[in-house]
Amino acid sequence: MRNAFEINALDYLLKPVDPERFKKTLERVRRQIKNQQSGQLDEKLSALLCDVESLKEKDISREYLWRVVIKESGRVFFLDANEIDWITAEGNYVQLHGKNKTHLLRETMDGIERKLNPQDFLRIRRSAIVRISQIKELHQLFGGEYSVILSDGTELAFSRRYRKNLDALLKN
Repeated sequence: MRNAFEINALDYLLKPVDPERFKKTLERVRRQIKNQQSGQLDEKLSALLCDVESLKEKDISREYLWRVVIKESGRVFFLDANEIDWITAEGNYVQLHGKNKTHLLRETMDGIERKLNPQDFLRIRRSAIVRISQIKELHQLFGGEYSVILSDGTELAFSRRYRKNLDALLKN
């Protein structure tokens, strides 16, 4: 319910819907439509647009993952996100590579990508994400694909599907 009020909802109904409550809500909607003609709705729309803009700003400034919880061999430890050089898909897991170590994490590629700061990490194919600062070279291949060489010598393929990510990287 709290979210309904944050977006300036006119009313809300709880299940099971009470017919009398439904009638009152319907009357409120009809009054609102009448008020629309008198210009009162313009103010509410302006307020709603301001709310939407502030929600966008909050989303932009959201915090990204700064450490990952790793469960290995009966122990739990924390891996700093700054220690991750690249990530690959491994079935139902992602494999985190960095500092000559690899760790498995039960997560999807889409899930981990959403949690990582896009200013630090770049999706280069469906099954690979790299830390931008670790990219040493790009070798152009045929068909719009590239080979990405990381600082540690790892070579990964950059697929055409993620070309827009490369274009954004090259503009910087």
